[in-house]
Amino acid sequence: MDKHTGSSFDDKAQLYTDTQDSKPWNRYFERPGTLAFLPNASNLDVLDAGCGPGYYAKHLIDQGARVTAFDRNPVFVKATKTQTENRAVVHQADLAEPLRFCSDSSVDLVISILVLHYLKDWRPALREFHRTLRPGARRRSQAWCANRGGPS
Repeated sequence: MDKHTGSSFDDKAQLYTDTQDSKPWNRYFERPGTLAFLPNASNLDVLDAGCGPGYYAKHLIDQGARVTAFDRNPVFVKATKTQTENRAVVHQADLAEPLRFCSDSSVDLVISILVLHYLKDWRPALREFHRTLRPGARRRSQAWCANRGGPS
């Protein structure tokens, strides 16, 4: 059984990477709203789950965070490495699977921005977030749930 909703960036990842910085939705709505709810990440170990082309990974590194990022899409993995100038540890991995590259209680913050709605079942991903977070750490997720009715 496929663990994803069927929506995928497989055929449009490069177009998204090339145009996301100029799209009004990203520049004036999604990014400012997301950045407003992220904590200062200076000296934090951050997991960027479903990193896309690496915008948030770069932002967090520029704040002084140590970032591990991953995405299922190889185009996004390559873009994140470029965007962060190889200052992040970047993996190609599936959010619907165990995150074998991430140890228990190893991160201070997990972000997953506009990603969870691509999963049919969020529970495995949320369990992995919980497993990787240090005690007292935080998780920030943002999901687009139009027509889904799931948690955001």
